[in-house]
Amino acid sequence: MNQFPCPLQLQTFRTLLKQCISQRDILTGKSLHALYIKSIIPPSTYLSNHFTLLYSKCGTLHNALTAFHLTTNPNVFSYNAIINAYAKHSLPNLARQLFDQIPQPDLVSYNTLIAAHARRGECEPALRVFKEAREAGLGLDGFTLSGVITACGDDSGLIRQLHCFAMLCGYHSYASVGNAVLACYGRQGHLPEAWRVFREMGEGGRDEVSWNAMIVACGQHREGSEALALFGEMVRMGLEVDMFTMASVLTAFTCLKDLVGGMQFHGISFEHAFIDGKIRSPKYVEVEFVDGRVCKLSAEFLRINSPAVDGKIRSIGGEKVISGRRHVGIMSAEPVGNYGVR
Repeated sequence: MNQFPCPLQLQTFRTLLKQCISQRDILTGKSLHALYIKSIIPPSTYLSNHFTLLYSKCGTLHNALTAFHLTTNPNVFSYNAIINAYAKHSLPNLARQLFDQIPQPDLVSYNTLIAAHARRGECEPALRVFKEAREAGLGLDGFTLSGVITACGDDSGLIRQLHCFAMLCGYHSYASVGNAVLACYGRQGHLPEAWRVFREMGEGGRDEVSWNAMIVACGQHREGSEALALFGEMVRMGLEVDMFTMASVLTAFTCLKDLVGGMQFHGISFEHAFIDGKIRSPKYVEVEFVDGRVCKLSAEFLRINSPAVDGKIRSIGGEKVISGRRHVGIMSAEPVGNYGVR
C-alpha cells in the first residue's frame, strides 16, 4: 500500500480536486477518486466530502451517493453535499430523509432543503423548513429567503408578504432576494412592481440575473420598447446575456412589429457564440472598404494595436501592451468623426 511520502503531494492532490470541482471536470475527478479509494493517500472526511461535492455539482447522483456512503465519519458538510445532489435531481423527500439524520443541521442544510422544494415549486414544504430554521435560532441569509420566494412564486399575495418581510428585516439588500422577487412579479405580469424592485436595487445591487429577469418580464408581457432599451444598456455595460434574454429581445421586436430590426438582431446573434448558455462577444470585426475589399480584424489584434489609454502602459521607456487579458471580445462599435471607430 503506497502513500504520498510528503505533505506537499497531499496538498497537490487537494488542489487538483478543488480545480475539478470548480471546472466540473468529472473525468479527472474520477481518476483522483480511484487513487483515493485505493488508499494511495490517507483517507479523510475532508477529501470524501469534496468527492461528494464534485459529483453533486456534475449532476451524477449515483457517484455522489457512493462517495457519501464511503465517508467514514460524515459531518454536516457531508450531509449538505449529498442533500444538494438530491435537490438538483428534484428529490426533496429523499433530501428530507437525509436532513433528519443530521445531528446539528446548519443554515446551509436548511437552505439546501428549501432549494430542493423550490425546484419543484413546493410552497408549503418550503415554508415549513423556513419556519424550522427560524425556530432553530439560526441567522437567516439571502439564500434562505430567495429559496422560499422562488418556491412560492405562484402565490401573488404570499410573494408580497415575503417581500415586505425582506424589506423589514433588511434581506432586500441581497441580490438573490431582489432577483427572486423581481422574477416572480415579472412572471405574474405585475410589471410596475417588478420595475420598482429593479430600480430600488440600484446599480450596485443589480447583477446579470437582475437585468435578464427584467428583460424577460418585459418581453413576455409585450413591452417591446422597454425590453430593447434594457438590452442596449446591458450590452453597453458589458454584462453577460443568456439565451432567455435573447429570446425575449426577439419577442420585443415581434411586439413592435419591427421585422427589419428583428432580422438585424438575428444576424448579430449569429456572430456571437453561446457557451454554457451565455452569449459571448464576437472575436473579430469585419471592415468593408469602398473598393470592395473586406478585412476581418480580431479583437486581440485591435486591442494590441489600439491607441486607447487603457490598452497600454506609457512610460519613459515607451509604450508597453498590458498583458494577461482574457476573453477579449467586441461588445459594440460606434463611429468617431469621419474615420475613427470606438
